[in-house]
Amino acid sequence: MTNYTSFFVSAFAEASAADECNAFIRSHRILTVEKRFLDSERATGWLFLVEYLVGQQKEGQGSQFSSPRVDYRTILSEKDYELFNRLRTARKELADASGNPVYAVFTNEQLSHIARSRPTLPKDLLSIAGVGEARVAQYGERMLKVVGGSGSEAGR
Repeated sequence: MTNYTSFFVSAFAEASAADECNAFIRSHRILTVEKRFLDSERATGWLFLVEYLVGQQKEGQGSQFSSPRVDYRTILSEKDYELFNRLRTARKELADASGNPVYAVFTNEQLSHIARSRPTLPKDLLSIAGVGEARVAQYGERMLKVVGGSGSEAGR
């Protein structure tokens, strides 16, 4: 079961709110994080909405969340792996530009699904587990451009 919590981090110091948010994210199984900048008479700062799995906290290296790393070179075809790497590069650029961690843009598993299925329309991205309207609106066009350019880039 999923749940949501929010954190407000003021633009005017108080690192404790940011520390509390970071500690929560490190200790829970996070599904999505959305960040919005608020600037009003009452408050200026960032609001983080965190979706997480209820009752599943991380407990350290030996926890149920410490799964072995997936080597996508072994599970994707050579052509799909090349696209996967281009998608990872685009994801990193999007994450840097938006100030979000890369996993909040798309996870590696989601990128591998994109690489295998090669979606052509924004609605196609919605069939991927964990990808919703907001993520498609914010990042989908760039990902589809990378997928669409894969044929012309393959011969490089």
